[in-house]
Amino acid sequence: MRDRSVYMEYNFASKNLRKGKFPTGYVFRSILREEGHFWEEVMDKAFGNYSAGDFEDVMVDNFSYLPERVYILFDEANVPCGTASAWLQPWIWGDDCGYIIFVGVIPSHCGKGLGTEMVQHLNHVIKNRGQEKVLLDVVSDNYSAIKSYLNVGFKPLLTDKSQVAIWEEVFAQLSMTPVEFSAEIRIKKDNPHPPRPYLLDLREQGYMVSKPEYQIIKASKDFPNRLMEFLDGFNKGENGVSGSNVEAPNFSIESYINKLMDMENPEKLKPGYVAESNYWLLDDQGDVIGISKIRHDLTKELLDRGGHISYYLKKSERGKGIGTKLLEKTIYEAKKNGLEKVLITTDADNFSSIKIILNNNGELEDIHRDAKSEKEYHRYWIKL
Repeated sequence: MRDRSVYMEYNFASKNLRKGKFPTGYVFRSILREEGHFWEEVMDKAFGNYSAGDFEDVMVDNFSYLPERVYILFDEANVPCGTASAWLQPWIWGDDCGYIIFVGVIPSHCGKGLGTEMVQHLNHVIKNRGQEKVLLDVVSDNYSAIKSYLNVGFKPLLTDKSQVAIWEEVFAQLSMTPVEFSAEIRIKKDNPHPPRPYLLDLREQGYMVSKPEYQIIKASKDFPNRLMEFLDGFNKGENGVSGSNVEAPNFSIESYINKLMDMENPEKLKPGYVAESNYWLLDDQGDVIGISKIRHDLTKELLDRGGHISYYLKKSERGKGIGTKLLEKTIYEAKKNGLEKVLITTDADNFSSIKIILNNNGELEDIHRDAKSEKEYHRYWIKL
C-alpha cells in the first residue's frame, strides 16, 4: 500500500513572502504549555480521535517542542478554530529546514482559506528562525489544500520514485499544468527520534536553544529588570511615548509607576486626558527593552495626532524586527480590551516606524502637516 502523503517544499531564496492575512477579529498566536487543551479541541474537531492528554503525549513529549512553536487560530469570538505548528525534525531533514505540521481547521471554519494563511504566517516564523526552507506533508487526494500551497509557492518534493506518478495524478485532478520542480529524490534520513534531553529540558536547564523570545506585560508595581536604565534612555520621548526625567531630584521608580497606574484610572486624570494602559516589552532575560501604551478613547486632538497606540523601543534593539513584535503584541492587548480598530500616527520621515506599522497591516488614511513645525505625519488604521 503506497504512502498517501506527499511532501511539498518552499525555498526562501529570492521569495517575497506574504504574511498571513486573517479575517477581522481573528488572532493567530502561539500557546503556552498549559493551554494545550486548545490544541486538543481543534485537533479533535478537525481530524477526530484526540482527547485530553494528547497534547502532552504528541507535542510536548518530542525533541522539537517549544511553546512558541505551536499556534492556535482564534476567531472573532475568541473560539479556537485552527492550528498549525512551526516544527523541526533535524534528525530527518537537516538543520536548514523547518517543518510545518498539524495544519487543521475545524469544519465550521473550512472554506475560508485559513489553513493557507496559517502556513503563510509560519513561513515567516521559520525564516526568521534562520532556516533556508520549509517542508510540509499533505494527503495526496486533498486537492484543495495542495492547490492552495502550490498557489503560494510550495513545490512538490520527491522522497521516492513512486511519487512521480502520484504528482502526475494530482496535477491531472487539478487540471493544472505541472509546475517545475526538482526531479532529485530527497531521501528521508532513517534516524531515530533523539533521546532526552529534549529542547525544552535544555531550556529549563538554562541553555539557549532558540532565538530570544519576547513577552509583553502590563505595567505594575512589580517592575522589570533594568527599568531605570531604560527610562534614562528616552528622556525626550519618541513615537508618542514620553520619557521621565530620572535626573530630577524627586524622581523615583515608585513615583513613576504610580503615575502609570493613575493614568489608567479615569477618576485621577487631569481635564483633557484619556485613560491609557501601559505595557513593558521584556527580553528573554526579563530586562525591559520597550514600552507601549494603549489609549482607550480619543479626544479630537488624539484623533488627529497621537492615536490609540504609541510605542518606544530601546535604540540598541532596533533593526532586529523586535519593533514589529512590540506593536503586534500591543495590538493583541488592544483587541482584548475591546477595541475593534486602532489609529497609529508617526512622522513622515520615521521610516522604521512606518515599516513596523505596515508589517502589522496598517492602512494609510492620510498625511497631515503640523501647524507649528510644518512637518508631515502619517495616520494609519489597523483593523483588529
